[in-house]
Amino acid sequence: MLAVSIFAFLQASPCWASAKASRIAPADVVITDAIIYTADVHRTMARALAIGAGELLYVGDESGARAFIGPHTRVERLQGRLVLPGLVDSHIHPTGIADQDVCDLENRVVTLGELTTFVRGCVERFHIAPGEWVSVREWDFMHGNQPDHDHPTLRAALDAATPANPVHLLGNDGHHSAFNSLALAHARNEAGQAVGLSRATLAGICQYPPSRALAAAMMSEAQTVAGKLGITFRVPLEKRIAGAERVGHHKTSMLQDVEAGRPLEIDALLGSVIELARLTNTPSPHLDAVYALTQLLAKTLQEKS
Repeated sequence: MLAVSIFAFLQASPCWASAKASRIAPADVVITDAIIYTADVHRTMARALAIGAGELLYVGDESGARAFIGPHTRVERLQGRLVLPGLVDSHIHPTGIADQDVCDLENRVVTLGELTTFVRGCVERFHIAPGEWVSVREWDFMHGNQPDHDHPTLRAALDAATPANPVHLLGNDGHHSAFNSLALAHARNEAGQAVGLSRATLAGICQYPPSRALAAAMMSEAQTVAGKLGITFRVPLEKRIAGAERVGHHKTSMLQDVEAGRPLEIDALLGSVIELARLTNTPSPHLDAVYALTQLLAKTLQEKS
């Protein structure tokens, strides 16, 4: 299969390229009979392109590309295959491979009690003054984190470690995070108002049997959809719910949007999953019901604003 590497965005339009054709020597390579994704603002698709001296000379239709064909030009007919812009991946994490003297769990699996001891030790070791942030890296959010009598939730464990410091626990995937109460007290919405905590929390949803059962049913429907698309989940459903419960009395993102007066992310959180359920012929009655109620809530809030 022919691989075409293009080291620039395909921003040229046929008119622009044709204007340059009269003053540019024949191309080294001309590609025709292709579907070329240009990545311009209009997501334009072209049929041909010309490359010379490592640069794009033309992107457009096949008639325009013929002007760039010379006696030594290599012409490739792709028979309708797709050409994409070359991708340069600069998504690297250089600090992740350097040894640093920081508070780092190094992916160790720990209980919540052990986590308390570790974070407290970091505060003592690095002489972190009251009020200063404590940042803990490489927390394994998927394994361990077992509660006990003195550490019933993740937030309680971090509170016990250092109630005088805001704590940020960064997951080993670079995306999951956890915070103690003092850190959460710093949370503000777009209006600069404190977000705070309420009784409408992840723990409340998980600990009330009817809402826990509803959440499990919705997650099961979503998991069935994923399975039909060849996607598997490493963490069992009940373990994911238990993980949400351990987060404690923290508001869901949608509830925070309601209180902040922001538009609800209904389609991203529910609509997209339901659309995939339709495409895979998967029944999703629980997702459908919550989606309808959430849409009604959004409509009511919009009418009141």
